[in-house]
Amino acid sequence: MCIRDRLMSGPDNIGELIYVSWGGTGRGAALRAAYDQAADADQNLTYLAILDPPHFADLDTGFIKLVIDELEWLLNAHMQTVAEASYKQVETMRVVVRTGEVDDEVVELAKTSGAQSIVLGAPIAIRGTSVDDLVAALRTRTGVEVTVVDPDAPALT
Repeated sequence: MCIRDRLMSGPDNIGELIYVSWGGTGRGAALRAAYDQAADADQNLTYLAILDPPHFADLDTGFIKLVIDELEWLLNAHMQTVAEASYKQVETMRVVVRTGEVDDEVVELAKTSGAQSIVLGAPIAIRGTSVDDLVAALRTRTGVEVTVVDPDAPALT
Protein backbone atom coordinates (compact mmCIF):
# COMPACT_ATOMS: atom_id res chain seq x y z
CA MET A 1 0.00 0.00 0.00
CA CYS A 2 1.46 3.33 -1.01
CA ILE A 3 1.50 5.76 1.90
CA ARG A 4 3.44 8.56 0.28
CA ASP A 5 5.73 9.02 -2.69
CA ARG A 6 7.78 12.17 -2.52
CA LEU A 7 9.78 13.60 -5.39
CA MET A 8 12.94 15.48 -4.50
CA SER A 9 13.48 16.91 -7.96
CA GLY A 10 12.37 16.30 -11.51
CA PRO A 11 9.35 14.39 -12.84
CA ASP A 12 11.03 12.02 -15.27
CA ASN A 13 11.69 8.45 -14.12
CA ILE A 14 12.94 7.02 -17.42
CA GLY A 15 16.19 5.20 -16.86
CA GLU A 16 15.58 4.81 -13.16
CA LEU A 17 17.62 2.86 -10.64
CA ILE A 18 15.72 1.85 -7.50
CA TYR A 19 17.72 1.44 -4.31
CA VAL A 20 15.73 -0.64 -1.80
CA SER A 21 15.89 -0.71 1.98
CA TRP A 22 13.44 -2.27 4.41
CA GLY A 23 13.17 -2.74 8.12
CA GLY A 24 16.31 -0.69 8.66
CA THR A 25 18.51 -2.74 6.33
CA GLY A 26 20.02 0.14 4.37
CA ARG A 27 23.60 1.22 4.91
CA GLY A 28 25.50 4.30 3.89
CA ALA A 29 28.01 2.39 1.77
CA ALA A 30 25.18 0.66 -0.09
CA LEU A 31 23.44 3.95 -0.89
CA ARG A 32 26.73 5.47 -2.08
CA ALA A 33 27.31 2.47 -4.34
CA ALA A 34 23.78 2.76 -5.74
CA TYR A 35 24.29 6.50 -6.30
CA ASP A 36 27.53 5.89 -8.20
CA GLN A 37 25.91 3.12 -10.25
CA ALA A 38 23.01 5.43 -11.19
CA ALA A 39 25.41 8.24 -12.11
CA ASP A 40 27.62 5.93 -14.22
CA ALA A 41 24.56 4.62 -16.10
CA ASP A 42 23.01 8.11 -16.46
CA GLN A 43 19.96 6.93 -14.52
CA ASN A 44 17.71 8.70 -12.05
CA LEU A 45 17.84 7.39 -8.48
CA THR A 46 14.89 6.44 -6.31
CA TYR A 47 15.41 5.43 -2.70
CA LEU A 48 12.58 3.04 -1.86
CA ALA A 49 12.16 2.53 1.88
CA ILE A 50 9.68 -0.11 2.92
CA LEU A 51 8.18 -0.38 6.36
CA ASP A 52 7.43 -4.09 6.26
CA PRO A 53 4.83 -5.85 8.41
CA PRO A 54 7.19 -7.98 10.52
CA HIS A 55 8.83 -4.82 11.86
CA PHE A 56 6.07 -2.18 11.76
CA ALA A 57 2.68 -3.95 11.88
CA ASP A 58 2.06 -3.04 15.52
CA LEU A 59 2.16 0.73 14.90
CA ASP A 60 -1.15 2.57 14.69
CA THR A 61 -2.00 4.73 11.66
CA GLY A 62 -1.17 8.04 13.33
CA PHE A 63 2.20 6.86 14.57
CA ILE A 64 3.13 5.25 11.25
CA LYS A 65 2.51 8.60 9.53
CA LEU A 66 4.95 10.25 11.94
CA VAL A 67 7.51 7.52 11.26
CA ILE A 68 7.08 8.01 7.51
CA ASP A 69 7.47 11.80 7.76
CA GLU A 70 10.65 11.47 9.82
CA LEU A 71 12.02 8.73 7.58
CA GLU A 72 11.43 10.82 4.45
CA TRP A 73 13.25 13.76 6.01
CA LEU A 74 16.20 11.61 7.10
CA LEU A 75 16.47 9.79 3.75
CA ASN A 76 16.26 13.03 1.78
CA ALA A 77 19.07 14.43 3.93
CA HIS A 78 21.08 11.23 3.48
CA MET A 79 20.66 11.33 -0.31
CA GLN A 80 21.69 15.00 -0.42
CA THR A 81 24.77 14.21 1.68
CA VAL A 82 25.75 11.37 -0.65
CA ALA A 83 25.20 13.59 -3.71
CA GLU A 84 27.28 16.44 -2.27
CA ALA A 85 30.12 14.08 -1.33
CA SER A 86 30.30 12.56 -4.80
CA TYR A 87 32.10 13.97 -7.79
CA LYS A 88 29.43 12.26 -9.92
CA GLN A 89 26.05 13.68 -10.83
CA VAL A 90 22.60 12.07 -10.67
CA GLU A 91 20.09 14.39 -12.29
CA THR A 92 16.97 13.30 -10.44
CA MET A 93 16.70 11.79 -6.97
CA ARG A 94 13.59 10.97 -4.98
CA VAL A 95 12.56 9.18 -1.82
CA VAL A 96 9.57 6.84 -1.78
CA VAL A 97 8.36 5.41 1.52
CA ARG A 98 5.82 2.61 1.43
CA THR A 99 4.33 0.10 3.83
CA GLY A 100 3.72 -3.49 2.83
CA GLU A 101 5.43 -6.65 1.72
CA VAL A 102 8.91 -5.97 0.40
CA ASP A 103 8.67 -7.94 -2.83
CA ASP A 104 5.25 -6.57 -3.77
CA GLU A 105 6.26 -2.95 -3.15
CA VAL A 106 9.48 -3.31 -5.16
CA VAL A 107 7.62 -4.90 -8.08
CA GLU A 108 4.88 -2.26 -8.06
CA LEU A 109 7.31 0.66 -8.08
CA ALA A 110 9.55 -0.95 -10.70
CA LYS A 111 6.64 -1.50 -13.06
CA THR A 112 5.05 1.94 -12.59
CA SER A 113 8.33 3.84 -12.85
CA GLY A 114 9.89 1.97 -15.76
CA ALA A 115 12.95 1.12 -13.65
CA GLN A 116 15.94 -0.34 -15.47
CA SER A 117 17.73 -1.70 -12.41
CA ILE A 118 17.21 -2.47 -8.75
CA VAL A 119 19.87 -2.47 -6.04
CA LEU A 120 19.16 -4.08 -2.68
CA GLY A 121 21.10 -2.67 0.24
CA ALA A 122 22.03 -5.16 2.97
CA PRO A 123 19.02 -7.41 2.31
CA ILE A 124 17.65 -9.91 4.78
CA ALA A 125 15.56 -13.02 4.27
CA ILE A 126 11.82 -12.39 4.41
CA ARG A 127 8.99 -14.79 5.18
CA GLY A 128 11.41 -17.73 5.07
CA THR A 129 12.69 -16.76 1.61
CA SER A 130 16.47 -16.53 1.27
CA VAL A 131 18.11 -13.44 -0.17
CA ASP A 132 19.12 -15.41 -3.30
CA ASP A 133 15.54 -16.57 -3.82
CA LEU A 134 14.24 -13.02 -3.24
CA VAL A 135 16.65 -11.64 -5.85
CA ALA A 136 15.63 -14.34 -8.35
CA ALA A 137 11.92 -13.69 -7.73
CA LEU A 138 12.36 -9.93 -8.14
CA ARG A 139 14.27 -10.44 -11.40
CA THR A 140 11.47 -12.66 -12.70
CA ARG A 141 8.62 -10.42 -11.54
CA THR A 142 10.16 -7.11 -12.69
CA GLY A 143 12.12 -8.19 -15.74
CA VAL A 144 15.06 -5.96 -14.74
CA GLU A 145 18.51 -6.57 -13.30
CA VAL A 146 18.53 -6.92 -9.52
CA THR A 147 21.82 -6.70 -7.65
CA VAL A 148 22.85 -6.77 -4.02
CA VAL A 149 25.35 -4.41 -2.45
CA ASP A 150 27.55 -6.52 -0.20
CA PRO A 151 26.54 -5.55 3.35
CA ASP A 152 29.95 -6.61 4.66
CA ALA A 153 31.94 -4.51 2.22
CA PRO A 154 34.11 -1.80 3.80
CA ALA A 155 32.69 1.71 3.83
CA LEU A 156 33.35 3.76 0.71
CA THR A 157 35.62 6.75 1.20
